[in-house]
Amino acid sequence: MRRFFALFTAPAGAPRRWLARNEFVMPGGYRDLWRIACPLILMNASFTVMQMADRIFLARNSTMEMAAAPVAGILFFGMICLATVTINFTGAVVAQLHGAEDSRGCIEAAWSGVFAGLAVGLVMVVLVPVLGYWILREWYCHEPEIMELETLYFLTLTPCALIQCVSPALFSYFSGRGQTRVVAVVNVTACAINIVLDYGMIFGRFGFPAMGIRGAGIATAISIFSGFVMIFGCFLLQKQSLRPTRKYLCCRWEYVAKLLKFGIPGGLQVFFSLMSFNVVLAVIGRLGPESLAASMIAFSINNIVFMPLLGISDAASIMVGQLVGSARKKLAALSAYRSWRMALAYMSCCALVYLCFPDELAGLFAPNEGAPEEFDRVAATVCELLVYAAVFGYCDATIQTFSGALRGAGDTRAVFVISTSCTILLQAFGAVVLLALHAPVEAVWALMTGYLMVEAAAIMWRFRTGAWRKIRLIPGHEKAPEPGETAEN
Repeated sequence: MRRFFALFTAPAGAPRRWLARNEFVMPGGYRDLWRIACPLILMNASFTVMQMADRIFLARNSTMEMAAAPVAGILFFGMICLATVTINFTGAVVAQLHGAEDSRGCIEAAWSGVFAGLAVGLVMVVLVPVLGYWILREWYCHEPEIMELETLYFLTLTPCALIQCVSPALFSYFSGRGQTRVVAVVNVTACAINIVLDYGMIFGRFGFPAMGIRGAGIATAISIFSGFVMIFGCFLLQKQSLRPTRKYLCCRWEYVAKLLKFGIPGGLQVFFSLMSFNVVLAVIGRLGPESLAASMIAFSINNIVFMPLLGISDAASIMVGQLVGSARKKLAALSAYRSWRMALAYMSCCALVYLCFPDELAGLFAPNEGAPEEFDRVAATVCELLVYAAVFGYCDATIQTFSGALRGAGDTRAVFVISTSCTILLQAFGAVVLLALHAPVEAVWALMTGYLMVEAAAIMWRFRTGAWRKIRLIPGHEKAPEPGETAEN
């Protein structure tokens, strides 16, 4: 038992060493992490701004549209996440190949991911509209007005399924090699396009007709297509004398097999997590329109915290992948802990904002017209829910950081088992039980907080056992370890 709890404790004097100069300048230190993470954080912050703008614009237009869009959006991305996350594992393969100084392998791995994404995306384009329509109509069973809006927004997004399955491989080529600025610039530009088109198409500006939630869906689809065109252009227009991306156009089964073996568990993990979350949304929707609206506002605000955390998670995955590929696993472990401290510091700042300014945050979603008394009740519930969000944000920081580190090392199966067990057994099943007990929406949020605490402890325990050190993602590619280290360190 002592050995078990020792996995979660820091040795004496550790806080002082965490800020030592060596922690900043050594390979995998704060400086390297920040160089990779900063563009990714800015990119994910732009996603947050885009989603907030989208929700605020829709809330100004109609509170029901604001409540419907996140539900349909989460369902759409949940249905394609198995494919997109699997293809996105190309980033871990590229990172380890880059660490092993295999430039050609990086290019061939990216092309292999593109062809795999194209094959899966063609299936998704046909499957997603049919299955998603059935889920919205037969499973969610929300109020008829909200159901119609959800269906409209969902069907507007479905043509993007093919692009969403192909793009991750192209982005992974740059992010896996540490060129996160390219990824950030493309995504920030796409987000800016989305915000401008959102405003024009929702309210009828810039010559567009006022389309409400349908306009929001069209704007999102156009921005996704724009991002794909930009990143594909960047990939093809690399300096061919150094990175012949056009010359090595091929699909190698070796790399596709890596995506299937290591990427599918990660895709299944996200798929089951989002599907379980959709169960929670379905339960909240049956508690009444006010509970759903308050939860959607609180979830939208929480993206201010969660999306940038994904940037730190991706940075941890990239850094760990590169260090593992160069046979420096001890440095990889230290880098993961540094990423975690960065995430906790960031979360602390955001939690203070949640707790000190809940009324102001909820007020951002006040409708221009409508029943102010109705929104006052919604805003009061939002303020209560943000307290739970401030607590489970620390759990999200732990989960995302160590999941990213394990993903970079190739330990995706353990993350899948831990995450899926927690989301299905604790979150989804618990939400259904609370619905049967006619529990209030606050009880559902308390359930989510408890389940995230359990998952965070389990993910951190898995990383600290060191089982990921034994995984061989790209055998035969590893560089010789540096003096003072062994490949098993």
